[in-house]
Amino acid sequence: MASGASVVIESVNNPRVREYRECVGKGIPGTVPLEGVRLVRDALAAGVRFSALYVTKSALPGPGEDGGAVQEVIDGARAAGTPVFVVSDRVGHSMGATMTPQGVFALARWAPAPAREVIQWIEHRRTQMSRFAVLLDGVQDPGNVGAIIRTAAALGASAIIAGAETADPASPKVIRASMGAMFRVAVGKEPDLPGLIRWAKARGFFIIGSDAAPEGSLTLEDLDWPPQSSHAEGVTGVGATSAGHLAMLVIGSEAHGVSAQCLEQCDRLVHIPMAREVESLNAASAAAIIIYAMGRAASRFCG
Repeated sequence: MASGASVVIESVNNPRVREYRECVGKGIPGTVPLEGVRLVRDALAAGVRFSALYVTKSALPGPGEDGGAVQEVIDGARAAGTPVFVVSDRVGHSMGATMTPQGVFALARWAPAPAREVIQWIEHRRTQMSRFAVLLDGVQDPGNVGAIIRTAAALGASAIIAGAETADPASPKVIRASMGAMFRVAVGKEPDLPGLIRWAKARGFFIIGSDAAPEGSLTLEDLDWPPQSSHAEGVTGVGATSAGHLAMLVIGSEAHGVSAQCLEQCDRLVHIPMAREVESLNAASAAAIIIYAMGRAASRFCG
């Protein structure tokens, strides 16, 4: 075989197969399941460490064949010291969470970081660019959470932090929806978002909340961030050197928006003007528009 493997796992009760299935079904702290050639390859390229790689027998390139992406994944995993297991197609089908599994699976050593560690990392980044984190307040749909992570990574946000009522960033559905972007941007979790916001404000962060209602909120064109001068007079923490240029964008749930506890701490609220009497956008669409605008604003400030 092109992979160099000589033993094919034929039983779904094999301990290594059970480990993967347990990670999918119940979760294993510090480990996430990956499925599909592209997702596994992207995680490897991002430097994520694996504890196991699984390839179905039919996904292996045959003798004399160009191994392509599958062989690239196998070679990359082996170069990183990851054990590679070949499983039968029947076993691989039992491992798959999609309708048509591609025959490549992995267990990756990854977990969201504590939110305050993420915020401190943002503060200490060696860049003049204005920096902002995206806080997810009760965004329960895994597809929306994954899409927001992907958008944030692509459009210039520094980090994404999931609150207590938000879908777990480590869930397989969120990981698939993010298309591997979560391995390329800082991701954190926080059980107490209002407490985190209070702590961050004391360190000089400017808090922006998304709001569906035009009353009492600004359009993105009128949002005064980054400000020409610091809004945070008297700030003495780490963020004081760039006070006002560090920000948090709070995105609320699809059904209820940003919670009252978080709204009351926001320095500004922003809304997206709607046409044709459309009431609102879903969380992922609204987040994409606001993140794009903030990323552009940060770039103009630095330019």
